[in-house]
Amino acid sequence: MNLRGFDELDRLLMAMADGELSPENRDRLLGLLESDASARERYSEFVLLDCLLEWERGSVEFEASECPAVAGRIGPDVQGPPVDHRPRWRIRSRWLVVAAGLVILLGAGLLATQDRWGRVRPAAVVRREAAERFPDGPFSGGIAILTQAIGVEWEPGGPTLAVDSILEPGTLEFRSGLIRLEFFSGATVMVEGPAAIDLKAIDRALCRRGKLHALVPPEARGFRIDSPAADLVDLGTEFVLSVGPDREAEVYVVDGKVEVYGPGTNHAAETPRELTEGQSLRIGSVGEVVEKTAVPGSFPSFQEIDRRAADESRHRLDTWRDNSRRWAADPRVVVYYPFEFRGQPSGLSVLAQTGPRQGAAGAIVGCGRVRGRWPGKGALDFKRPSDRVRITVPGTYDSMTLLAWVRVDALPQRLTALMLTDGFDSGELHWQIGPEGQLALGVHSETEEPVWLTYQSPPVFLPERLGRWTLLATVYDAGRHLILHYADGREVSRHPIVESVRPRIGQAELGNWGAPRFGDRTPIRNLVGRIDEFLILEVPLGRAEIATAFQRGRPGS
Repeated sequence: MNLRGFDELDRLLMAMADGELSPENRDRLLGLLESDASARERYSEFVLLDCLLEWERGSVEFEASECPAVAGRIGPDVQGPPVDHRPRWRIRSRWLVVAAGLVILLGAGLLATQDRWGRVRPAAVVRREAAERFPDGPFSGGIAILTQAIGVEWEPGGPTLAVDSILEPGTLEFRSGLIRLEFFSGATVMVEGPAAIDLKAIDRALCRRGKLHALVPPEARGFRIDSPAADLVDLGTEFVLSVGPDREAEVYVVDGKVEVYGPGTNHAAETPRELTEGQSLRIGSVGEVVEKTAVPGSFPSFQEIDRRAADESRHRLDTWRDNSRRWAADPRVVVYYPFEFRGQPSGLSVLAQTGPRQGAAGAIVGCGRVRGRWPGKGALDFKRPSDRVRITVPGTYDSMTLLAWVRVDALPQRLTALMLTDGFDSGELHWQIGPEGQLALGVHSETEEPVWLTYQSPPVFLPERLGRWTLLATVYDAGRHLILHYADGREVSRHPIVESVRPRIGQAELGNWGAPRFGDRTPIRNLVGRIDEFLILEVPLGRAEIATAFQRGRPGS
């Protein structure tokens, strides 16, 4: 590469570093890196230099095993710059994401590529590792969303899915109830159990048994439902398919047109049978076709399904309110915010505390009032760095349980607040979500030097959980000398307590952090999502009680 070429490359790299790389310039950069080994070498040095600068500023902690090039430059005995003793999240430079993205794209056209430290690695390995590390990127295999589940009894041993789950290719089996699937192509499919449906792609599924009602708008024209008896291609319409245990199928077109092919045939080489509005067929297990008169009411309409969903939501809300009254009367509860705004003025900025210990009301700052887990259930919406709830919880405790129903919509910050104390006294707590979606509890300790001792779970908020209601619980159990993290009633990790302290809250905030120290590298930690129930108990709740709280409060199957 000549001098002019290096000047262009440097300009593109600087634009990439500043986040100002246009699509055209990105393509130009990828072309230079793909075609010129000296350009790839310069790119690797550019990334390494940025990593060294980040390390020198103290904003990145490296381990020699992870970062051999940096370890070689700084030497094995050189200590990094002083790092303050807050929760010690080991993070990677922003260049890890940038470099991974570039080498993934280059890997599609190269037999081998270089990682950020200049080591040559097969492109297939790079793509696989990137898919594992960045599941919410272009490698995400989601093809549909489960948007409703009404009275569903899932098959034992199979997946038990929550509403709003992102679904990848695979099989859904359930014994009874109704589910609503919204495919990424735009088609909506209701399935009534007992049923087994294989999700194939954003525009294709296989119904092995059960009743299916598909609504296919023009944008999803060509959506395909296969069955053991026939393949159906929808041309922008609405139809019903029923597959019995004997593999026979019945098809009824509510509106529009459907093409019917033989099962597993080459559609391009076959002339399909067409069904239009009001027409129906019965197809036997050996392929015989019988014209029949359809019974439109044999499958619930979308309006009937919505009515059933509303009935189930009211039932779940009533069940939750019964449980809420139990929490409100429980003497172990220190703070309880049920987020019920009925009868309160719309502009009221005080979050009412419920329970035997009054006086721990919260001051709502900026948050919007929105729907919670069900219609009629309130919640607070956190969007901006200014949104928060100020609380004061006096006293110190031997043990403690933090429990909240939270819907996390995004994780734009490295740290996301659930409840953070203002102060830094011994025993004060930071309950938050880590950079990779971990549930974490930071406990402030007083030894020779004040430190944050951080206990973090494996990642909980993976992409498929974003936008879903989740019950989070963290237990500080002094008696067993353990800290335990739970998600949706299940234990996700446990950690021995490194140093025993008496937990306390004092002045704190929900969904934000009001008192970062000067120079803190993560002062912005606001939650992007919703909270619709929050509790602090002065005892360590057991696994059974947390599982019961989940079952009584879950929004759907």
